[in-house]
This record gives sequence, structure tokens and C-alpha cells, in this order.
Amino acid sequence: MTVTDSSFSLNSGLVAGGGIGQFNTPLSILQTSMTSNTAPMAGGLSISAGPCPAHGGYVLVRDTTIGGNTATGGQGGRVDNNALSEFINVTIKDNTGGVYNSGAGPVMFAANTVLDNPGRLNGDGDGTLPQYHGGNFSDDSSCSLKSNGDADRAGLDPKLRPLSMDPTDYTWYYLPLTVSLLIDTAFATRSPRDQRGAADPQQMRHWRGGVWLAVPATLGGVHPALRSTAPLPNLKEV
Repeated sequence: MTVTDSSFSLNSGLVAGGGIGQFNTPLSILQTSMTSNTAPMAGGLSISAGPCPAHGGYVLVRDTTIGGNTATGGQGGRVDNNALSEFINVTIKDNTGGVYNSGAGPVMFAANTVLDNPGRLNGDGDGTLPQYHGGNFSDDSSCSLKSNGDADRAGLDPKLRPLSMDPTDYTWYYLPLTVSLLIDTAFATRSPRDQRGAADPQQMRHWRGGVWLAVPATLGGVHPALRSTAPLPNLKEV
């Protein structure tokens, strides 16, 4: 099953998956938003499988925003993962938590994904850590990011605009400010188009999260921090 160019907003779930709930089904979620949803667990997205996590089918989430979701039961206000999944260029922001990963043997891969949920843990669960493939960004150190281009530090600010709706495809996203450290700092494994379907005309941008920003020509097409030979402020390269 594939979900693309869709918006899931202001929904509620009885148990889990206020936005989308998946069980034992291969699923691709592309250029989509899950915002302002509610459930006792996994207010935004629930991914699960049985009898064991490896038997449930592969889930791909790409070029997508998961924002402003709430778990009334306190667990997984955002994404609950108990299966095989991959997140590429995803923004997970302003939820009652980031990713809750659990179960014997689940594998979650993430690249160029932004986790910014102030006052909540971005990485939580039973101790089963996702596998990070680079370019990820977290405003705390709970995710144990260790791949190339990953950045995690308490108080690290991605500098995103407030949640807004695209006037053409009606999905919701957080657009980076021109000073955002998400611009031109992602790992090379990035999407050819962002959540809005916008392509990089120069095929040179390397952005983190669901949407990218065209840097004005006055900035030389490069993040100002990159003009210097000094390391990017607050970024951790491993």
C-alpha cells in the first residue's frame, strides 16, 4: 500500500495511530503530513507487526512531516515503531515525544530526519536503538546519533518556521528559515524532491527534514556557516 500527497489532521485513535496505524502490512508514506492527531499511544504514526516485528512487512516514510501530535497515555505522542521501517527526510516536531522504538528485533533506519520536540525525549522506548544512516538532527541527545553528519545536542535549534499548509497540495510542513542549520548539511542519501514535490533545480542542495529552502543568491547558494573553514556551530560530526 502507498500513501502519497496526503494530509492526516485532527483525527483520533482509540488505542494507537491517531494519524495512521499500520499492522503487518507493507506500507509507503510519501510526501504526506500527519499533524494535530491524538491517541492514547502513537498520536501521529503507529508501526507494528506480529507475531514478531520482523514479520510485519517493510514501512517506508519519506519526505513527510509528523507534527503537533499528542499521546494522551504518555507513550509515543509522535511515532511508535515495533516493526521494520525506514525514515528518509522526515520532520518530527512539536509532538509529545519523538520516536518510541520497542520490541525484540525491530529495525528502524533513519537518514536526514529532524527530531525537534522541546521538553520531550526524541528517542525513547525499551532500549532498542534505531540504525542511523547519517544526516539526522535532534534537539537533545536521547537518540544516540553516531553516523556521519548526525547532529544532536540539548537545545540545538533547527530554526524552522511555524507549521503551515501548502496552498497547492494541502499538506502541512515546517519550512526552514534562511539561517537554518538544516540547509546544505544533510547526508548525501537525500530525496530528489521534497514533501511539496519541489525539485532542487541545481541538484546540489542537501537538506534535512521534509522540505527544503532555496537559498537566496545573495548567500551564494551556501549556508553562511559553510563559507568558513571552522566547524558548523553545535554540530557533531562522527
